[in-house]
Amino acid sequence: MIGEIEINNIISKMKNNDYVKTFKNMIKHNITNQAQKQEVAVAFSGGVDSSVLSKLLKDLGYTQTCYVVGVSGCSDFKIAELSCCEIGIKLKKIIVSEKEISDAVEILGKILSALYEKHKDEFLRPTLLSISYNLPLFFVAKYAVENIVFVGQGPDELLGGYSRHSKMLFDAAVKEIAKDTNNLHFVLLQNKAIFDYFDKKCALPYISTEIADFCLDLLFELKINNKTNKYLLRLLAKHLRLSNEIAFRKKKASQYGSGMWKIVNKHLKNSSAFVCFLLACG
Repeated sequence: MIGEIEINNIISKMKNNDYVKTFKNMIKHNITNQAQKQEVAVAFSGGVDSSVLSKLLKDLGYTQTCYVVGVSGCSDFKIAELSCCEIGIKLKKIIVSEKEISDAVEILGKILSALYEKHKDEFLRPTLLSISYNLPLFFVAKYAVENIVFVGQGPDELLGGYSRHSKMLFDAAVKEIAKDTNNLHFVLLQNKAIFDYFDKKCALPYISTEIADFCLDLLFELKINNKTNKYLLRLLAKHLRLSNEIAFRKKKASQYGSGMWKIVNKHLKNSSAFVCFLLACG
């Protein structure tokens, strides 16, 4: 005889599955609306965000090339290779030198500073950390052959993916996630500015008003569950038959996994690129 606890667990799983399917369908809808061509690029790091995105693109029949960015031997290369091998998609490595990173810091400083000047009441002044966060996207936008690049940003803000979310008390975490969700339009503006510089288009299927409203109304346990962040996205990964290795992998943020922050922080602070960055940021 099935006990009350088991019945409740079954009901909970059924409800979770409904949320997963709704989430999946909204992302798929955004993909088809944003993919103006059959051949697309994906900014890829091998984490659950980009892996779920690539799996959905594959299931929908799109031809994709995944681009992973980093310095030679960085951890993101190995992780991206494992994920692409499992999903069965093409991967290209963009190996960047210190000189390329130095040049990119200067250009990104100018791009984001110009954006800051237009939106001073909303944007924070660019910093070296925010610059390094955008470096992988900068290089994908620069080197991708395809004109449309899919980017898996959004789940960190929508589903409590930042480490600070998991460290907060419940009420504070709820407020912080809501704040980050409401600030996602900054991500849209930043990405557009970067991709416009290279005359390319950035597709962000995780970010839409419908998905934001859906995630804001989610039970907290579908965002952070026993310290596991982005829980709904990880359930979706399993629903798509991705391995536990992909679904529950703990991965460094791309600026760290790519090895670029180490170069920016240790080697560029006293360089001419850093001086140009400071001048660009006012």
